[in-house]
Amino acid sequence: MRLYTFEIYNKIRDLDGYIYNLIPKVDMIISLTLCQKKLECSNYIKDEIQKENETIIKDISDFEYREEVFFRITKRISKNKYEIEFYDYFKNNNVCILPCNVFYKYQQTKDEYRSEVSSKYIELYEEKNSKDLKKNKRNKFYMDDLLNNKLSFEDIVDKFNLDYYEILKLYESKYINDVQFKLGIKKILKINKEYKNNIKIKYNPDKNIEGTHIFSGNLNKSKWLKQGDKITCYLNNIHYIPIRDNKIAINKPFYYRFPIIENNAISDCNGIMLNKNILDHLIPGNIVRTCLTLIDKKTNKTITNMVLYFRIIIINNDIILGLVDDPYWNYALSEYNLEYIKNNFIMFNKRNISEIPISWNDNLKIFKLKKINPKYFISGYREETEGTQYDLFE
Repeated sequence: MRLYTFEIYNKIRDLDGYIYNLIPKVDMIISLTLCQKKLECSNYIKDEIQKENETIIKDISDFEYREEVFFRITKRISKNKYEIEFYDYFKNNNVCILPCNVFYKYQQTKDEYRSEVSSKYIELYEEKNSKDLKKNKRNKFYMDDLLNNKLSFEDIVDKFNLDYYEILKLYESKYINDVQFKLGIKKILKINKEYKNNIKIKYNPDKNIEGTHIFSGNLNKSKWLKQGDKITCYLNNIHYIPIRDNKIAINKPFYYRFPIIENNAISDCNGIMLNKNILDHLIPGNIVRTCLTLIDKKTNKTITNMVLYFRIIIINNDIILGLVDDPYWNYALSEYNLEYIKNNFIMFNKRNISEIPISWNDNLKIFKLKKINPKYFISGYREETEGTQYDLFE
């Protein structure tokens, strides 16, 4: 009796999720999604989550364990039924453990308490500034008051609630001197302290915070199968039939183009540059970001540009097979009818990586690598220039 079931799929897909019509044949490489019949107990990853978050977990949910397994078709039993044999697609008898969410409640940490207080303070401070902006039209008038000596600089700080950056701008533009700059900074620090003292939030170690942990997305041994095992499946159990691996003569209407990123232009998610050797430390399960352009094959024109996050599944020398795992680009994928690539596989090169969010939980093992050169880019995006080189993946 099988301890797993097969996911049901209504359409055949390439690895990136592209849908096409095909009748599977003997010797073709295919994949199935195997699902555990009972929910998996999360207790064995509880310690891992507690260690990562430096807190105490009070309650944790079970989750649906699933793995993507590749097979070779050995026989066609009937119109819709096949005999298939385990195929070592991911090497070393590994399969892809598909990502899933584990929900839990944990004890509030002091860092989170401080963060909550700071967030509330910022909310109140910005709310007051917003009201003052509308009331006093400060963007237009405080410079006039300053230049015409209608108000002293100290009065302007009070009246218009200038923040640090506005005071710094006045100082750098030489509208105020060193003494005024220091007085202005002291005043806004005093204002900040008053706001903070008015926030009535107390630290409560018994407060339960809800969290989510993304389990797996890495490679591991199958729970149920190994090299040489044969099973049967039906046509609607087949998830992927990779076009490239099976040398199928189907031309997609597009191809992917990835700009090659210089080693000294890889940043974290805050735009701070990373050591160029960080690429040597990437492992399956890490999250990386690339710039990606979708090109129309007929016209050779750009359909869209985007920057996508990928969960690394395989690293073979410099070639990466990544699972699209992006929390931000759903709107763009929908706009360009690319929803199908979400949670599917795309191939790219290490040298296409523009960002590695090293503070994310999935990348904590490489967090210790030093950051260098505080040069900033916008969210992993790199502007294409005339001399930009590309890797093409069709």
